[in-house]
Amino acid sequence: MQNEVESSGVFETLMVNSLQVPGVKVNRNKFLYDALSRYEHDSKKISNAISTNPIDAGIDKKTLDKVAKYTINKTTAISSGASFAAGLPGGFAMMASIPADVAQYFGMSIRLAQELAYIYGEEDLFNGTEIDDSRVRQTLIAYIGVMFGVQGASEVVRIISTQLSKTALKRLPQKALTKTFYYPIIKNIGKILSVKVTKDSFAKGVSKVIPIVGGVASGGMTFFSLRPMGKKLQECLSESKFNYDENLMKKDIETIEKFSENEGIIDVEYTDSFDEDTINNKSESILNECYREETSLEKNIDIKDELEKCKELVEQGLINEEDANKIKNELLKKYYKLD
Repeated sequence: MQNEVESSGVFETLMVNSLQVPGVKVNRNKFLYDALSRYEHDSKKISNAISTNPIDAGIDKKTLDKVAKYTINKTTAISSGASFAAGLPGGFAMMASIPADVAQYFGMSIRLAQELAYIYGEEDLFNGTEIDDSRVRQTLIAYIGVMFGVQGASEVVRIISTQLSKTALKRLPQKALTKTFYYPIIKNIGKILSVKVTKDSFAKGVSKVIPIVGGVASGGMTFFSLRPMGKKLQECLSESKFNYDENLMKKDIETIEKFSENEGIIDVEYTDSFDEDTINNKSESILNECYREETSLEKNIDIKDELEKCKELVEQGLINEEDANKIKNELLKKYYKLD
C-alpha cells in the first residue's frame, strides 16, 4: 500500500480506466455544439468554435463564463443524483482498493474538467491519440489538480493554456515552455491525487463532513464538493485566456520553481454535513434552474435554422453522422415536445 500511495500510478490508472466508462470521456465536437448553442446564436461562430476553438471563433468572455457556469451546475446536479449512480455500468469497479462511489466521484471530476477545458479553447484531447497518451494524462492531471487545490497546479494550467502572443512568450524564460519544467509539479499532483483516491485516506477525510453510507460516501459528496472544485478550474481557465499577461506568467514561473521540489498541499473545500433530503432538494433545485433556462431558450428555437446548422457541421466534417442524428432527434423532441 505504501508504494501504491507514494506513486502517481493509482490516480493515473483510475483516470485511464474511468475514460473508458461511457459518460466520462467527452465528445468535444458534440459537447461544444450543445453547450454553445444555448448562448451563441451565430451559426458561423459555433462552426468556427468547433473547427478551431471558441476563443479564436470570437465568442466573448461573458458568454463563455455563462456556458461554463451552466455546465458546472448541470453536470454536478445530474452526477450527484441516485439515478445517475444506479445507471453507471460496472466499469467503475475497476480497482479493488477503490470504492465505486469514490471512483464515480473522480470520474465525474474528469468529465467536468474536459468540458470546462473545451469551453475555454482546449483542442480535442483524444484526436488521434490513445487514452493513456502521456500528454492527455498530464493535461488532465493538471486540471484535476486545480480542482483539488494542489499548489502549483493553477500555475501550470495557466502557463499551458495561455493566450499570450508568440512575441510575448519569446521574452519569457524558454524553459517554462517545455514539459520538463512543469513535469515535477504534474508528478506531485499525481501523487497527491493518488493519496486521495486510496480507500482509507479518502474515507477518513470525508467522513467528518459528508454522510457515509455503507462505508463509502453518498452522492452529497459529489454535489457539495464538485461545484466549488469546478468553479476553481473555470476561474483558472478564464483567467489564463482573458486576464493573463507577462507579469502574471513570470510570477507563475517563479511559483512553479518554488514548489517543483515540494510535495504540494491539498485543499479541498467540503461543506457541512447534509441529510439525504437536503441533498436531493438542493440537487433538484439546481436542475430546475437549468431546465427553466433551457425552456426559455427553447421558446426562441428556429428548428429549420438549427437543422441547417447541424447539416453544415456534418458537411464540414466537424461532427459525424451519428452525432448529427442525435442532435436532430434532440431538437425535434424539444420542438414538438415529444416524450
